[in-house]
Amino acid sequence: TKKLIKHITAAFCALFVIIILCIPFGVKEVALQYIDTVASYNFASVNAYNLWTALGMNWQELTPAMSILGTFFIVLITVASGYIFFGIHHKNRHFSASAFLCFSVFMLSVKIHDRYAYPAIALSLCAFALSGKKSDLILCSGICLSQFLNTAHVLFGYVPEDYYTGNFRTFAVLFSVFSLCVFVYMLKNVF
Repeated sequence: TKKLIKHITAAFCALFVIIILCIPFGVKEVALQYIDTVASYNFASVNAYNLWTALGMNWQELTPAMSILGTFFIVLITVASGYIFFGIHHKNRHFSASAFLCFSVFMLSVKIHDRYAYPAIALSLCAFALSGKKSDLILCSGICLSQFLNTAHVLFGYVPEDYYTGNFRTFAVLFSVFSLCVFVYMLKNVF
């Protein structure tokens, strides 16, 4: 229970720091900006090469069922992250649980933008630095490559006139399938 209290205290300290950093901009204004931003992405995927893009749903309007499924995935991922953090006693569990949380939300949730997986790169690299395991290096490399392909394809392949048609769509789906393979490897590696 001492560890649990320590972790809960750390979480409240992190929340406190976030609030302090928001004060110059107005805590209410920052919260409203965050809510407005989330509401503005009413799509299954916003150029995130994840499960939804693999299914051909990049920039597709959300349905209520998709929203419910996205929320269900977030709850499931949070529980799984807690299990990794509290139930698996690896010396890199802090970083492994955090990388898992970031990359899993990116891969399974809705309203996700391509940049939302960037923290998973740094966190998986830290997990490898602590463990030194080859599997953690492979995972970090896979996340890096999937994000490189995602970002490069969107930056250099985006043409507003024929966006998400033809070759662009084909490569988006293929790169999303690669990201799903990395995600499956992560599941195998973490659990």
